[in-house]
Amino acid sequence: HIIRKMCQLTPSSADRRPPLKMAKQPWKNPPLALAVAGLQFDEILSFDSVLRSFQDEIRSFLPGYTAETVETVQHTTIAQVRMTQQRHVFRSADSTTAVVIGNVGLLLATSRYELFEILERKYLRPVLDALEFSVNGPLLIRRYGLRYIDRIVPTDGEKAEDYVVSNLRH
Repeated sequence: HIIRKMCQLTPSSADRRPPLKMAKQPWKNPPLALAVAGLQFDEILSFDSVLRSFQDEIRSFLPGYTAETVETVQHTTIAQVRMTQQRHVFRSADSTTAVVIGNVGLLLATSRYELFEILERKYLRPVLDALEFSVNGPLLIRRYGLRYIDRIVPTDGEKAEDYVVSNLRH
């Protein structure tokens, strides 16, 4: 099961490198454990009513659903502040792809990554189209990010630390 804990993604605005030329052929055996796309948009005030329509739109490719309550604790100099947030998780039938959505953003995660264009065509674009259909208009996207989480499996006689530069080790 691919998602144990999802976190908010924030892209680096300082990263101004030119775009990379991406391979156009799908990877046969990508070294990725997870590919995660995150979007933050302006708050959807009517989110509860939008959610039903959104689920109807994506049910054909993300039929699984669970609602989760997440509690976070923020430490300030004065006190600890506990906040709870409701989030909604829609999963593929084989639990390899999921969308976690709330009223200000969504995360799309998959452990079956082949190529960005395939991810975009198969999941990202249909999810955004479904959400825009459900809110009756375009979303104003404030932030977006894409993360690839690599799978590193040491061979016999190696340790995971062997793959990390020495100044980053414990």
